[in-house]
Amino acid sequence: MLLVLFFLFFVCVFGRERERVGYLEGGAQIVVSSASSAAASVFSFSSASSSASSASSSSAASFFLRFFFCGTVLLPPHVVGVWRWRWSLLTLSLSLWRAQKKKKLAGCAGAWWSRLCRACSTGKMASGEESISFGHYLVKGKSRHAMEDYHVAEIQKVKVNEHEHELGLFAIYDGHLGHNVADYLQQNLFTNILNESGFWSDPKAAIENAYKKTNVLILDRAPDLGPGGSTAVTAILIDNDRLLVANVGDSRAVILQSGIVQQLSVDHEPGATAEKSSIESKGGFVSNMPGDVPRVDGQLAVARAFGDKSLKDHLSVEPDIKEVRITAETELLILASDGLWKVMDNQEAVNLVRRIKDPTAAAKQLANEAVSRKSKDDISCIVVRFK
Repeated sequence: MLLVLFFLFFVCVFGRERERVGYLEGGAQIVVSSASSAAASVFSFSSASSSASSASSSSAASFFLRFFFCGTVLLPPHVVGVWRWRWSLLTLSLSLWRAQKKKKLAGCAGAWWSRLCRACSTGKMASGEESISFGHYLVKGKSRHAMEDYHVAEIQKVKVNEHEHELGLFAIYDGHLGHNVADYLQQNLFTNILNESGFWSDPKAAIENAYKKTNVLILDRAPDLGPGGSTAVTAILIDNDRLLVANVGDSRAVILQSGIVQQLSVDHEPGATAEKSSIESKGGFVSNMPGDVPRVDGQLAVARAFGDKSLKDHLSVEPDIKEVRITAETELLILASDGLWKVMDNQEAVNLVRRIKDPTAAAKQLANEAVSRKSKDDISCIVVRFK
């Protein structure tokens, strides 16, 4: 067995002298870490947005081909896994070989990774005697562009005036016309919120200020980030007691409390009376073509979003913010992009996962149900369980 493993390592890594493996557009970086608080492994797939040169693409093709083929053929079943995974690896190997042969690696590999990669993880948060668990699951849509949904699901401990606070940070960012703005929000929005001087005294004002300041930074970086934009729904859980949800666009947050399903976010649709009036007062217009949804200036299907420099004069980035208290009657929280909500209403989503105790399994169930209902958009789900 050791000889086989050594041979596999040698073939994969040293098959070409000083070979370098590049990231591919639409591909995925696989990160495996141990979540001690959850006592479980965490598998996180994050979109790799760097374009690889033709040399890097060729090297990546050779590496993946050797790895998957050798791993499938040489290793025994108890190492590789059950036979269906061996079949998947062999199929992927053959596809990569065909793509390399046709010099179309980036497109083929990106499409394969888009179908194969599903993002999921599980975590836990404890505050006093109470604890919560959370998980997420992402599915690439059927469009040809790279995954445009990004998310945050993590716990941070912050010390303020000698008092330690535990923050649950959850967010869905649904990009459009590219993923750069959503990626930027994933890296910066929560940091900007928590860096606001008044966050602990007036968190709602801090969130609103951070949303607006972050949008200014995004617009200033439009030459680098591109013409696109992103919706956002963010949830900050403070010491498992206060929950603050903010959003712009149509990504949504739903909570089940005291047996009642409540939507905590607002769908900012251009056709809504208040949104349409705001757009028109700024000199814009809302199109309403037969067979299509209302759009800002005939382009964007949401009235509020980050970025979108060409529409910045007519769009708003002012978030709707709602605060709720977590009680013994709070059961679960769902955050998801519109890829879910286009095919499922709030009550249906809650009914589907209310009895599923594992939050990652619940998020996966939501995403898979949306796919079965013919949702073609990227789908991102976060489920937080309070009991």
